[in-house]
Amino acid sequence: MKKDEYLELPWDIEHTIEHLDTIRDYMQEDALLKNSDGRGKEDVKEIAFDFNRASAALQKQIPRRPYAPLTLGSVGTCPACSAAHFSERNYCYHCGQKLDWSVKE
Repeated sequence: MKKDEYLELPWDIEHTIEHLDTIRDYMQEDALLKNSDGRGKEDVKEIAFDFNRASAALQKQIPRRPYAPLTLGSVGTCPACSAAHFSERNYCYHCGQKLDWSVKE
């Protein structure tokens, strides 16, 4: 693979999140069935925690339109955490949500 080439996947972030959820479910079921160390329920919680963090991080990469300004002088507010933005940044400075400032007609 050349330096400027990259892998194009035939699915989008939403599908990747669905795949992660499926893998999480299989891993949790397997952890409960095997329960090799006697900590099956704790393992299920740890698997859920890790996969949910990964899913949440991926969801923040899906561009979302900011809400109308709630603060005087702001351009808009983050749809994920409601932080006020005073310029059109690509990502929310507070939570990392990718922002889509395009005008929809």
